[in-house]
Amino acid sequence: MMNSREYFDRTAKEYDEGHDGRFVRCMYPEIVGQVKELPGKNILDIGCGNGNIIKMLETQRPGHYYGVDLSSEMIKEAEKRVSKKVVLKLADVVSLPFADESFDILICNASFHHYEEPEKAISEMNRVLRPGGALILGDPTFPLFRRFLNWAIQWANSGDVWIYGKNDILPLFRSGGFDILKWKRLNYRAFIFQARKRDE
Repeated sequence: MMNSREYFDRTAKEYDEGHDGRFVRCMYPEIVGQVKELPGKNILDIGCGNGNIIKMLETQRPGHYYGVDLSSEMIKEAEKRVSKKVVLKLADVVSLPFADESFDILICNASFHHYEEPEKAISEMNRVLRPGGALILGDPTFPLFRRFLNWAIQWANSGDVWIYGKNDILPLFRSGGFDILKWKRLNYRAFIFQARKRDE
């Protein structure tokens, strides 16, 4: 089984034209639209890939943009797309290279199903987000085939770890200190939700 870093290093240059790039394209407008409605200047895209979402946001919403990805090849592709003002870092979600409460908004698109330690990833998201800050997360889901897909993942070479549904991903985030504000099914195979870091 190929891990996520290996998979995205291998597919980075052709990502937009490949299956993954075509799959996530429908999620971009919804994520950008939600971010545009939120207050705050410091915005982090976790699993930023080749920078497509940051590129779209830069032209539509003022802010200080940051991106992290565990694939060095994806970071190289992102550097070609976004402005020089964007801070891009090679990093894993379980060890984000930022101080506590650094960000007003977090974006995590088509990345969470690659995480081998989801609870630790959520803890890091919580740590770097200010109290009351927003998280927007999009991911694939296949309600009719999800059980079979999660069984078959062990033989896949796409770096996938677990395909989530509403009833297993939302409790993870609630337990991790987030309140769920919005949930939206974009189509039969993708969802987006918005959460707020709980004031405690």
